[in-house]
Amino acid sequence: VEALGEIEVATKLLKDEDEMQ
Repeated sequence: VEALGEIEVATKLLKDEDEMQ
């Protein structure tokens, strides 16, 4: 469960960075 949570957070961070650029 923790692993999936980390992946979800990482994906969100990558998405946020992509939207900022």
